[in-house]
Amino acid sequence: INIIDLGCGGNYGVPGMQIGEPFQKIIDRTPGQFINGKLNRRLHVKEGWALDRQNPYMPESIMWRHSCGHYPSELANGGLNETLELEKRLAQASTIFQQENLLDISALVPRRYFDFAIINTMLYQLPPKEQALAIANARELLTGNGWLFIQDFAIPDPKDHSKLVFEGVEWGVKGNYRLFVTGNEFGDRIYEILHWNNGRCKESMPGADFEKVVGFFR
Repeated sequence: INIIDLGCGGNYGVPGMQIGEPFQKIIDRTPGQFINGKLNRRLHVKEGWALDRQNPYMPESIMWRHSCGHYPSELANGGLNETLELEKRLAQASTIFQQENLLDISALVPRRYFDFAIINTMLYQLPPKEQALAIANARELLTGNGWLFIQDFAIPDPKDHSKLVFEGVEWGVKGNYRLFVTGNEFGDRIYEILHWNNGRCKESMPGADFEKVVGFFR
């Protein structure tokens, strides 16, 4: 597959997939522990890209990420050392990093090229018009049957299945961190796959459209 991470932050996701970094087991409350079953399968990444308007390899970005990316309990239990070791392993990957703004992607990024695109915990920071523009721009990068995954503090718009609602979705409420998918084969509709216990993704629960989406994998 060709995959792109839009708003990659520290750029851990796609490099991890490229080198086969194992996913951590989760408390999986989906039918038949569907998610944990998929986490055991390695993705074969032909080409991996990562975009962010901040360069994750600049010293100030690294300092910010290391200091603000851990809960105090995680720091006390060696979480920073684990992160540093992970970053050493991820340096082996061949991910193409492009410093870009998702709201204005340059011609350097190929269109209709990626099988999967990811927008992870980024859209909630934008106003509604920019959220819609970011999703539209991401769709332009997908192949005809490509999928766009959106993971964020959001709920489906009850009035429009092609939109998400971010405003008023509280971060600390269990289940408010969700995984969605959309793409050309789904039309304009955005489907809700999972609820997570929180942004650390330690426990998954099936979303409203879980059975509809996982049918594509069976």
